[in-house]
Amino acid sequence: MTLINFQLSEEQYKELTDELIYHNDLYYNQSHTEITDEEYDNKFQLLVSTENLHPEWITPNSPSQKLVGQNSKQKEFQKAVHQKPLLSLENTYNAEDIKDWYESIERVLQKMTEGTSSIGFSLEPKYDGISVELIYKQWKFVQAITRWDGMSGDDITANVMTINSVPKIIPYQEELHLRGEIVMPKSVFEKLNEERAKAGEALFANPRNAASGSIKQLDTSVTASRKLLCYVYDVL
Repeated sequence: MTLINFQLSEEQYKELTDELIYHNDLYYNQSHTEITDEEYDNKFQLLVSTENLHPEWITPNSPSQKLVGQNSKQKEFQKAVHQKPLLSLENTYNAEDIKDWYESIERVLQKMTEGTSSIGFSLEPKYDGISVELIYKQWKFVQAITRWDGMSGDDITANVMTINSVPKIIPYQEELHLRGEIVMPKSVFEKLNEERAKAGEALFANPRNAASGSIKQLDTSVTASRKLLCYVYDVL
């Protein structure tokens, strides 16, 4: 269900802003969720559409202006700047959006090429984990940074050092920036939740949240015990 056709009052807009800040804090700082990704995305779309109608209501606290609530508990990690922005993906939950997106690209391409070019697509799977930038200098792995707002993130080098699938040395002497996704295998996730249930601890909602909670541990030995994996898919 898409909510973007609803129009909110200013008071409802303020309540929606507070609600999204609350869910951001749960997702990014507590590795927990109370609503589905689709429910969150619909609420965020409603926020943006309302702000398009009433730009005078927008405040710096709006989740559309910055990633409010994502860093209130990460003071222990040092900040690091990305050499190039790490962008996030757009998403959709219906075929009509994809059709509109395709047609908009087709119109632009036809205009640019006077109808002489056709569109081709390349599809790839998306791992649902924690986006990370890996940096190598003179063959050695030297730094790992979370995506956060795309311009800067948390330096999680010590924790990523514990991930066996991240090579610590590569045969490339120049500086190299890679982008990857840190994930937790489902088998590890299920075992971890079994152990937490026996200990009377809150269960992780899904492998993505478990991976997020694991990579944000201040104790690197805890991160190492979670058996995380890292898949690299892009060269920055």
